[in-house]
Amino acid sequence: MTHLHFDCASGVAGDMILGGLVDAGGDFEGLTAALKTLALSGWRIEREEVRRGGIAGTLIRVIAGDGEPPHRHLPQIERSIGESGLAPRARERAIAAFRLLAEAEGAVHRTAPERVHFHEVGAVDAIIDICGAMHLATEMGVETASASSINVGSGTVECEHGTIPVPAPATAELLRGVPTHSDGPAVELATPTGAAIVRTLATQFGTQPRMRVEAIGCGAGTKEFPHRANLLRVFLGEREGAAESLPVESRTLLVITAEIDDMTPEMLAPVIERGLGAGALDVNIAPIQMKKGRPGWRLTALVAPESRGAVLELLFRETSSFGFRVQEVERVCLHRRFESVTTPWGEVAVKVGLWGEDVLRATPEFEDCRRLAETSGVPLPDVFAAAQAAIHARFGDHA
Repeated sequence: MTHLHFDCASGVAGDMILGGLVDAGGDFEGLTAALKTLALSGWRIEREEVRRGGIAGTLIRVIAGDGEPPHRHLPQIERSIGESGLAPRARERAIAAFRLLAEAEGAVHRTAPERVHFHEVGAVDAIIDICGAMHLATEMGVETASASSINVGSGTVECEHGTIPVPAPATAELLRGVPTHSDGPAVELATPTGAAIVRTLATQFGTQPRMRVEAIGCGAGTKEFPHRANLLRVFLGEREGAAESLPVESRTLLVITAEIDDMTPEMLAPVIERGLGAGALDVNIAPIQMKKGRPGWRLTALVAPESRGAVLELLFRETSSFGFRVQEVERVCLHRRFESVTTPWGEVAVKVGLWGEDVLRATPEFEDCRRLAETSGVPLPDVFAAAQAAIHARFGDHA
């Protein structure tokens, strides 16, 4: 099962992803032939070997004719992709990427995704970039993907609406919850198209996971910077670890631990909430027996790599420990989606755990149940039981 990792140290854009995949061995002629099955006219795609910061890479150019309409709506784009000759998996991925774009634009303009009037992202080059990237990823056997922290750039960029800040509003929306940073020249380094492709393919963000790299590609950006190689690197290979052949999400996380025997429970308990506020995924405290028979506490925090510094600073400031152990671990979890069920007192969100296409478990969100109990005056166990009954009615024995 092929894994794809994006190294976004100099940002990410649709043409850079195309260039990186072609540079890593993707079939350029097959790419061109597949894209010609789209209901688009007056365009061509070119490739060129260039150097950025002394490193060779592939630059992909999409040249669109003047006769193509620059504005499209989501249904038009979905119909064009659905009727194309792309492989079914590539069509599915491309439509998912445009759906993410529409949702991001809709959030920015406060309108429904189907009603979004695409501007730059609906142009020919964006369609070619997204469909081309999904075609290559599918043809190259990519099943899972990850990405580093994404360099978004800084400054401003010109668009149809005028001058807007970097990252562009749609890019910022697409990268909500994803580790990002700003480094280098004051230009736009991450585009909405590139962000949509990465968000569609990648389920893990941060450091590169354990993998046996078999191919490396460098996709060049159009601009040349004096002190930075404007390249997107892609790594393709096989994941290592127990979860590599299972239909689950796998991510590398950090476990930060320390033993403490000179803090009272009252002083130590707030560290849990403050640790979560600093970015930890989980913080817990367990009683232990330490040297000389003294009772103490083991403090454990589960942290994403990008939150390491903030959490460590918080722990040094809020605890008496002079040092912490940091270990890298692999977290394996079910793919999830969220749905909702109706109770007599309102809607309750449901977390659904998937094993491939099968629903393995479904659980009600406790905070929704508590909110409904408080607003209705009904006992919390009654609301929770009603939610579980509704889940059971929908999912059967998986509830």
